[in-house]
Amino acid sequence: MDPNMLFENFDLLMDSPNSTAKMRELVLQLAVQGKLVEQDPDDEPARELLKRIKAEKEKLIAEGKIKKQKPLAPINEDEFHYDLPQKWEWVRFGVAFDVTSSKRIHVRDYVPKGVSFFRAKEIGELRNGKPITTNIFISYEKFEELRLLPGFPNVGDLMLTSVGSIGNSWICDGRDFYYKDGNITKVGSHQYADMRYMQCFIDSPLFNFQVTNAVSGTAYNALPIVKLNNLFFPLPPLAEQKRIVAKVDQLMELCDQLDACQKKASTKYESLNDVALEKLLSSKTIDEFANHWQFIRNNFDLIYNDPAHVNKLRQAILQLAVQGKLAPQDLNDEPASELLKRIKAEKEKLITEGKIKKQKLLPPITEDKIPYELPNGWEWVRLGELGEINPRINVDNDEIDVSFIPMKMISEKYGTLHSFDRRKWAEVKKGFTYFMDNDVGLAKITPCFENGKSTVFKGLLNGVGAGTTELHIFRQDPELILPEYVLIFFKCPRFLKDAKEKMTGTAGQKRVPRDFVRFVPFPLPSISEQKHIVSKVDQLMHLCDELQTRLSQSKNNSEMLMQAVLQETFDS
Repeated sequence: MDPNMLFENFDLLMDSPNSTAKMRELVLQLAVQGKLVEQDPDDEPARELLKRIKAEKEKLIAEGKIKKQKPLAPINEDEFHYDLPQKWEWVRFGVAFDVTSSKRIHVRDYVPKGVSFFRAKEIGELRNGKPITTNIFISYEKFEELRLLPGFPNVGDLMLTSVGSIGNSWICDGRDFYYKDGNITKVGSHQYADMRYMQCFIDSPLFNFQVTNAVSGTAYNALPIVKLNNLFFPLPPLAEQKRIVAKVDQLMELCDQLDACQKKASTKYESLNDVALEKLLSSKTIDEFANHWQFIRNNFDLIYNDPAHVNKLRQAILQLAVQGKLAPQDLNDEPASELLKRIKAEKEKLITEGKIKKQKLLPPITEDKIPYELPNGWEWVRLGELGEINPRINVDNDEIDVSFIPMKMISEKYGTLHSFDRRKWAEVKKGFTYFMDNDVGLAKITPCFENGKSTVFKGLLNGVGAGTTELHIFRQDPELILPEYVLIFFKCPRFLKDAKEKMTGTAGQKRVPRDFVRFVPFPLPSISEQKHIVSKVDQLMHLCDELQTRLSQSKNNSEMLMQAVLQETFDS
């Protein structure tokens, strides 16, 4: 095996998802298969080790230091997971090690200060090099009583979590402590086994595979001693165990270097992405925007190596759209002030016809409430002045089919149409929110609102729909206000941020108030400009889809190549 091959393919490995985790797994699996280091013909075979281990156990039993266990069933050749090198042996785990647990400690035995008492949680923290966050103690007197009993932890013994997160292990370092029975199993150390090699086995896919089979079908996730004792353990010569441990340490150090390089690269690319998007958002002119956008397109392989970066780009596109920076302005377009006149006239007509109610005038938008500067010809208008918020609908036929849309059928993603179920109007005419084709629905409750759930209702059965009560509905004639443009506004980061700050209610049940939607300043362009913006957003979102597909395919290809390179590395 040539570790230099890992360095030669460093860039490839960095591009593969979860590359270091998979590399660590492969190292450990090869370690327990006898493929990580060369075999030495001068090594004493493992069968001789087994004789010494047996003699040592009998001695400790005679001295009363460990308990005699029932004989474990021999392993038949047809049960082997794979062939081992010469001088290795397949043995039951309980043959190679003495496995035991502690004496029961009750809550009444806890004291404010004394000797540390560890549970599975603390063993996990110790294994991961983290500080112990929970301090539980037993008295020094109790600790000294336990010292004389089987199961007491000594330097070099391995503590294994056996409930919940099975497989966290820690080798005792000489500190005084005791441990919880049932939660932790003690594997006794001896001079004929390297406990670090045994820890490699516990961390390997082989151990995980056996444990998964052992605990499947049980009422809870636990590995009792009897099942641990019966696991298959690949025992190499003692000298080879030590060579394996040294090689694993060397390769894990390489993995650490790879991790560090990946994190550094990820930080660099994320920073580059943020800077590129900031330049887009701060563009003063269409030409300036076009230059920054072209930079992103020319360098997307470098900038967008993570799906999260593409999602940031989507958000920037939506924000730029409502700032008037996404499509060139047409000087021949009528100003939004003329559109406002037509909207006002249409509202007065509907009020006269009794189709909508007259509402109180909303206060004008003062200069200090204007979020950002708009292009010439645009207007800041409160959304409630442009259409109806949560309007009623009238259906006089209980037997017609309508579309029923619960929250789960509304997408967070722009451009994804809702789905629906078919219902009779009689089934849904009470207790729901109601909408019509071209209405815009906005989720008002957490976390659906923060996730961006909103939609333009299209293709409703008989043009009518009912659904979740956790929606605000905006309605206006699509010849005056394009519903897709309103949807872009509802999904843009600035609106989501401002509305989140105004949500009311208790945690988990917060909602965007109706009045916030009515009073929110809305950037209004002409209807022609709205159409240009929607078309441009659709085009750019399609490009984002292509970027994301390409990125996913690239990651998949890198993963396959990584597996091939690693296998070649270790087989060479």
